[in-house]
Amino acid sequence: MIICNGYSAFLLLDLIAPLRCKKILVLRDAVSALTSKRRRLKLLSDNENYLDRVKPVFDVIYSFDPEDCLKYQLAYVDQFLPFTRNDIAAWRAEPANAPSAHSCFYVGGYDDGRASLINQLAPLLQENQCQPDFYLVGGDAENPHYPAFCINQKLSYQQNIEKLKGSTVVLEINKPGQRGLTLRALEAMAFNKKLITNNASIKDHAFYHPDKIFIWGEDDHDAIARFLSSAHQETDLALLEKYCADGMLKTLAGTAAE
Repeated sequence: MIICNGYSAFLLLDLIAPLRCKKILVLRDAVSALTSKRRRLKLLSDNENYLDRVKPVFDVIYSFDPEDCLKYQLAYVDQFLPFTRNDIAAWRAEPANAPSAHSCFYVGGYDDGRASLINQLAPLLQENQCQPDFYLVGGDAENPHYPAFCINQKLSYQQNIEKLKGSTVVLEINKPGQRGLTLRALEAMAFNKKLITNNASIKDHAFYHPDKIFIWGEDDHDAIARFLSSAHQETDLALLEKYCADGMLKTLAGTAAE
């Protein structure tokens, strides 16, 4: 069996195709995003879809997003963390370093929708003594809509995690129509941070609690002060078990026996 992710596998299709084994592909981004990125890189023609290339190669294609699963007849799998259950338990056992000030962390690629949400949210955070720590990457800093609260700078994944660990709140902005969890939501739960998200379907997950998760666009903006100041309870590690890397590997490995 070989398990590939949707980013790196695309350039290895000629090597993967002749392998005589069960071949599983896991998409951790929307099909539309995977398609547009490869079109920009000239790896797909303007009328080609990402799935046109990968479907003939793989026996099973999983997606974290329910809408993409319905639209493209893909198998559903929960988003998962690049950490094992033991990794998270060990971090939680370390002495806690309380952040010196309240801050809200976000990193993501620029688009007008994200910029608009940030421009609305950031003043509310500042009014409630929570400092925006936002990285909006790839936008034109001269664009009048580019948020003044953002830095146009890439972060490595390790920098991302260190920033997240030092924050009190994490911001997640899903693409329009995207209902699947992103890594940002799971990272917030794993490191016991509060989460602000525009993904209303997060209420369907067992770890959801209104004291830990504020749904932008659904919860009353006037309630954000209470949300930011309320006591925060740890997320039960047992609720995150199926989202850990080792738990997800068992799920994917089970496919080989089917």
